[in-house]
Amino acid sequence: MEPIYDRRGQICAWLDEDALRDLGGRVTAWLHSGSVVSAGSVHKGWYRAGTFRDHVGAVVAWTEASHSAPPKPPHEPMPINPVKAVRPTKPAMPRGPLKPVDASTWSALTWAAYVK
Repeated sequence: MEPIYDRRGQICAWLDEDALRDLGGRVTAWLHSGSVVSAGSVHKGWYRAGTFRDHVGAVVAWTEASHSAPPKPPHEPMPINPVKAVRPTKPAMPRGPLKPVDASTWSALTWAAYVK
C-alpha cells in the first residue's frame, strides 16, 4: 500500500491497487479509468500521475509519484501499513463528467469530504 498525503503533508489515506483505504484500512473509494469513485458509486474527481484532483481540477491529495503543481509540503515519515479490512465488492462505476484542465492550486476539499 502507498500513503496518500494531504495539503499539509499528513497521511490521509492509503492507495491499495484500485482501492482507496482510510487510515483504519477500510475501503472508502475506488479508482476506475482515471476517476475517483466513492464507495456509494458517486464520481468524486480524478487521479493521474500520483495526484488526486476535484471536479474543477484542483489538487486534493498526492502520492510520492506526483510531480505536478502546486508545491507539496514535506511529508510525515511512512508509518506501518494498517491492517486491511475485508475488501468489499467494487460497485457499479458511474460515467464521470468531462475532466477539467489540471489546476495548479490546492482544492478547498479535505480528503474526507472528497471521498464521502
